[in-house]
Amino acid sequence: KRHVTLTPEQASEFYQEQEGTPLFPLLVTYMSSGPLVALCLMRQDAVSGWKALVGPADTLEARQYYPFSLRARFGDPNHQHKNALHGSDSAESAVREIHFFFPE
Repeated sequence: KRHVTLTPEQASEFYQEQEGTPLFPLLVTYMSSGPLVALCLMRQDAVSGWKALVGPADTLEARQYYPFSLRARFGDPNHQHKNALHGSDSAESAVREIHFFFPE
């Protein structure tokens, strides 16, 4: 576990796959607006397990179809980029993202 505050440049680097989308500038601004907690969670099928726990990226969809998911409970339904949690979308992304926050 690591407590960090990202600069806009670091947030841009972390979310580089989103660059060019309408949400990218909002996401960069939001993710660099204050402290966050980075976690490195390990278990068998960790990516799919975490995705099931957090729910869909769209908070409205999470609230409608997965009301007990973390994003349904803690995401902001009025701002899609404020869905409360990030989760790697693949094992490859997880490796990159873990090295981003835990380079040692």
